[in-house]
Amino acid sequence: MLYFAYGANLNNDGMAWRCPNATPIKSLVIKDWRLVFRGVADIEPCAGNKLQGVLWDITEDCENALDRFEGYPNLYTKDYFTVSTKLDSNGSVLESESVLVYRMLRDGYGMPMSGYYDTIKTGYWQHNLDSRYLDQAVHHSIDHKKQNPYIPKRYRSTA
Repeated sequence: MLYFAYGANLNNDGMAWRCPNATPIKSLVIKDWRLVFRGVADIEPCAGNKLQGVLWDITEDCENALDRFEGYPNLYTKDYFTVSTKLDSNGSVLESESVLVYRMLRDGYGMPMSGYYDTIKTGYWQHNLDSRYLDQAVHHSIDHKKQNPYIPKRYRSTA
């Protein structure tokens, strides 16, 4: 199974510990999505933006470990994207595949803790990703936290 990582699971050391049978395949950019922070990493649609991450080949045991790590089904849900996995020399799609991605079940924005951020930044470095996208996600979360803070459902007004 193919899995797309964009947060802590970009980090090779963390993935080796959680999913020793996972193999990184390649870096991947998904158009019209962006990285955001809701305390931890999440993604959201955003026209004109780019989401960087890594495509991993994972086993069923890896998926079970990732489910536990991601707090599935309470904190994150599973979603599937169709991505181009093979292009010809002209950039035309030769093959597309469905890839697993975890998406958060909360809204609002919040800053990541520094150790968590460093884990992701190391993953960006390990996979030669452009850390400007990571920095943009942090700034977006700072700028929008007051406008759209995360409030647990049990405390939300129903009016």
